[in-house]
This record gives sequence, C-alpha cells and structure tokens, in this order.
Amino acid sequence: MQIDIKNIGLIKNASINLNGLTIIAGENDSGKSTIGKLLFSIVKAFSRHKEEFEEDRESNIRSIVDNLYFRLRRKTNFDENIEIRKLFHPMLFLDDINLKSIEAVNERIEEIKKNNIDSSIHDLLVKLKNILVQEDNKIDSIRNAFKKIAYSEFLDDIINRKSKEANVVITENANSILEIKISNNNTCDVHLYDDLLFNDATIIETPMVLNYQESIYKARAFFEPRDKDEILRSLGVANIPLHVKDLDMKLRGSVYGSRDSNKHKTSSDIDNVVNGRVIYDHKKREFEFARKNNDIYKILNVASGIKAFGILQMLVSGSFMDDRSLLIIDEPEVHLHPKWQLEYVKVIVEICKIYDSKVIITTHSPYIVDAFETYSKENTEFYTSIRNEDGSYNIEKIDNMDIIYKKLHEPFLELEKYSLKDFKW
Repeated sequence: MQIDIKNIGLIKNASINLNGLTIIAGENDSGKSTIGKLLFSIVKAFSRHKEEFEEDRESNIRSIVDNLYFRLRRKTNFDENIEIRKLFHPMLFLDDINLKSIEAVNERIEEIKKNNIDSSIHDLLVKLKNILVQEDNKIDSIRNAFKKIAYSEFLDDIINRKSKEANVVITENANSILEIKISNNNTCDVHLYDDLLFNDATIIETPMVLNYQESIYKARAFFEPRDKDEILRSLGVANIPLHVKDLDMKLRGSVYGSRDSNKHKTSSDIDNVVNGRVIYDHKKREFEFARKNNDIYKILNVASGIKAFGILQMLVSGSFMDDRSLLIIDEPEVHLHPKWQLEYVKVIVEICKIYDSKVIITTHSPYIVDAFETYSKENTEFYTSIRNEDGSYNIEKIDNMDIIYKKLHEPFLELEKYSLKDFKW
C-alpha cells in the first residue's frame, strides 16, 4: 500500500510504501511524526465510521426531542393537557423511540393533529421520522470521523501553513483506494474507491503513558465540541489526543487477549530482555511490573526502558497485532540504552515476521537504523526527511544508506572536529 501526502503539517511531499517495516529517519521537527498521526486518523476514521453515524444520529434525535418539549411547553398548558406533557417528556419520548422507533413518532403526530397544535411541531416530528429511517452514508460518516480524529491529533493545524489545500492519496498496486482533500476553510472531501487494508492503528509515542494511566483514564479524547451542551459537559475534564486514549484502553484490555503459542513466544522473548513483564491489575486499576522471581513493583518505580518493552508485551498478548493492524512507534530510542535499542528492534522484526503486522518507526538514532538494516533484510524500506528552502520537508525513500548515516552521525563528527581543533600535530 502506498500513501502520497502533500502539504500536511511540515510535510510538503511524501510518498511512502507500507508493505512491512517502514523506517523514517531524520532530525527533530522535520515532519516524521506527522505521517503516523495522519495514518492513525485515516485508519480510525474507517474503523469507527459506523459508530460516528450512530453518535450523530443519536445526537440529532435527542436535540429534536428536547426542542419539541420546550416548544410545546411554550404553546400548551401542560396542567390542562397532561397526556401531551407525558408523551413529549424527553426521557419518556426517547425510551419510546428505543422501543417502537417510528411508531412512537406516529402516535405523537396523531396526538398533535387531534389537539390542533401548530404545524411547526408537526414539521419537527416529520424531521425526526426521517432521521430514524436514515441509512448510514459511508462516505459522510468517514469524512465526519476523519475530521474529528484529525482535530484531536492536529487541532486546527493540519495543513502546511504556506498552503491552502492538503491532499492525501492511498493506492495499492496502482489501484485507487482513497483520496482526501482538506482546505484551510475547514472543508474536507473524501473519495472512497475501495476498502482500506487496515482495520486498526496504534501509536506508541512514549512509555510514560503507563505513569499517568489514572489521569488518561479520566480524560476525554480531544474532539472538537459539537454544541454548547457538549462544551458545558466537558468543562473541568482534561482533553488528550485520541491516540493516547486508544493506547491506554488497549493496554488495560490486554489481559483478555488469546494465549496462542506465537504470542507466548514473543512475550517470553521480551520477558528475557527485561527479566519480567508489565501487567495490568484490574482490581487495583494500575499497571505493575512482575519480575521473574515474583517480586511486584509499582510502575512508577520501574525504568522507562522496561515500560517501553512492556507496552509491546501487552499489545501482543492482547491480540492487537495482526496482518490488518498498523503499529506506529515514535522515536523508541528516547527511553532506551543503545544495547536495549538493538533488542527492541529484534522484537519489532519478530512481530512483523510472526503476525505480518505493518510497522512505522520514526527515529533519529543511528543504532536503531543500523539494527533494522542488520536484522531485517526483507520488506523493510528506509526514508528520510529532506529540508526545502521554504522550511517545509519532503519525505524521500533512501536506497543509499550513507545519506541517512551521514545525517545521523553529523553531531558526532561536529564533536570530534571540536575536540581536535586545539590539537597540535
């Protein structure tokens, strides 16, 4: 599968294949993480578009039911017409809709006619009937879901600031799959030609999510509020990107995964690296680290490198890795000693091999790049960020690895040059 990107974030142009392992190497603030967040937004929009339709439908139904009640209260003396009050009370009306659907609305239309109540109430009831029979429009649902998730990941800063329009095209072996056009006036056009390969995506941004699991659990995904009521309901509640909430939910649910031999083998390989495993205790509602000698440690007292491996353990044991899943790991080296960077790469290569998962790694570590080049000979492609004169970046495929190594080793060369400047031959 290939994704072509124009004018998203700092990226001016990128063309990336997702056929196994995709390594994107480069300096900080060069658009590497943008690829992962964009793909996460697209995959999640596909996987939750039905849920998005139902949420919109439920919200519209509730809004009309509330509107009907308060309009009627202004026009009708409820003390003289107890039946109208009972029929249109929002809680009772919604319960009736859940039980009888359109029949519940038809009963109220008849009651309105019988009592000669003005036509605006009748019109609202007809509108409610239309919503109840409305079928899911897949394109509209995907577009709405993408806009919400992209807002959660990028806020209003998804388009390159020097551009007025962004474009994303996904193809597979020259077959068109999807095209998304985003304009800076907040419009979004989606053209769907075929189903997406991926049905789930996961972003690992930092292992420190395990430290703040209680705060993450109570927070809400940072979707753009739909209306005044939703804004009021969200007051005082922390907002976080969807990918953080998504990862937390998966890690908490990992205990319910299957226990096939492949998963056991991969988890055991990680056990041997960190001498134990990270687990979630549902009774205590907290993550812990269980050493092989059965000592249990609170996650706050565990090294961040162990947490990094622990997240992989839980994703594997929770059955979140398969041939239709996309795993995105942002700069894993940040919390790993060079020795463990190599071990981490071995685990990722093993995951790709066993589960045929597609994995994107962004990195600025020469150890990580070298390890992937050494341990993964097949289905691995390397990319790097190239700075343009206007400050934007292109993400380009690299066949000559010297280009990447030169870029990543540049600080070492600078230090060496500095240390030798006073040396007298």
